[in-house]
Amino acid sequence: MGLNYRSLTGFSEQVSNLDLKKYWYKSTPNSTCYKIPYQDSYLFIKVLEVPDKVTLMDDEQLLNICRSRNSNMLTHHDFIIGEEISDFGSVVKRVMVITDFVHNTDFFNTITYLHANQQDLLAFIDSLIHSYNVMHSDDILHKDVNINNIGFKKVKGKIEPIILDLNIYEFTSGGSIFTTPEFIDPDLDDFTNYSIVNERWAIGVLIYYIYTFNFPFYNRINNYKKFNIEDLMSLRYDLLPDKYSELIKLFFRLSI
Repeated sequence: MGLNYRSLTGFSEQVSNLDLKKYWYKSTPNSTCYKIPYQDSYLFIKVLEVPDKVTLMDDEQLLNICRSRNSNMLTHHDFIIGEEISDFGSVVKRVMVITDFVHNTDFFNTITYLHANQQDLLAFIDSLIHSYNVMHSDDILHKDVNINNIGFKKVKGKIEPIILDLNIYEFTSGGSIFTTPEFIDPDLDDFTNYSIVNERWAIGVLIYYIYTFNFPFYNRINNYKKFNIEDLMSLRYDLLPDKYSELIKLFFRLSI
């Protein structure tokens, strides 16, 4: 990566001699991604520029993600943290995230396919809930639960979820918010206080959406309307199996 960088696990040495530019995959406004061959599959490398007002997780938190043995969470091989001199002479902070590559990230087609067989859909949601529970038991919060951060794999003919793209930034007072509006707990007034309670709210939104293809409260257009208890009371809980409707009520901190 250039000037003053460090690898947290040493895995990066296995790919350090590759010319990443040959394996460009896609770019976004604040990241560049690469897909490189590795053993009998691929690695996914994302290089992120760390904004000035954002703090990266500390080394131990990042290593905790790498140590995870959650079979439904994307495998993280290494975090490489460093600084580079830009063309304008300023120092740019970057983090390189090395993970496995996920081939299927087509949320709508995959969930629609699962809807054709209710038992497969129920098994998928059960697996998704379990995988978040395992993450939380390992003291890992995703911090950006949403439909774009779910991938898919086939295990013994069944579709299983893969939890993608953990938010590796710490929320700081006055800093930017890196999360998805439709999934924000309305009781969260300061992201520096983000906790498992707020994450469970987002998981409740995700489950509701997977089952109904509707956001329970609002969408990107009218997201900032005043939220009130009637929004919770008016949801179509009857559209979901009892075990999920009760779980969602629990995550929404509601007794009906």
